[in-house]
Amino acid sequence: IPSCASTGTDLIADQKGLPREKVKSWTPYAGGAPCNVATAAARLGLDVTFVTALGDDEWAKKLLDVCRERGVQLHAVQRPKGRRTRDVYVVRDVTGDREFAGFGLPGTGQEYADAFIDPEALPLEELQVGSGGWEGETLGGAGFRSLPMQLPKGRPLRGISVSRDVVRLLLLSSPGLSLAPCW
Repeated sequence: IPSCASTGTDLIADQKGLPREKVKSWTPYAGGAPCNVATAAARLGLDVTFVTALGDDEWAKKLLDVCRERGVQLHAVQRPKGRRTRDVYVVRDVTGDREFAGFGLPGTGQEYADAFIDPEALPLEELQVGSGGWEGETLGGAGFRSLPMQLPKGRPLRGISVSRDVVRLLLLSSPGLSLAPCW
């Protein structure tokens, strides 16, 4: 089962009830809903391939180590040179509920590694409907639309056709789904 989307490190505020600029310390966790779902599915014994791009940094190494320990297949993870792994700041209210507080890089995160997926390097033979005995099954989702990938110039339709071929076999999740106990 391929699990495809952006992922990175969630930096969770150690102090509750403070805005991001007043938090004094953060605890890093491997994160992103698709990564959480991939890890949970692998721990349930399913064969899961994670499809994303991570930076050439320490966050990526730690995230890959966690996924590997949990049994997630990582051969489809790309590592664009000179790019950072996505880091997401999460503050907590006084009760501990989490709220997105922004990225480590300015803007909407379009400079992170996962925004530079190379569709030519995807293992499409594994991601086709009917591979792995899943023919006819619909696992739902919006395909690669959830990936903020940047397609090579002059070939935007290739990414769209890949998405249509793969969409039935993607394991996706809601960004609000909390699977922290699955780690």
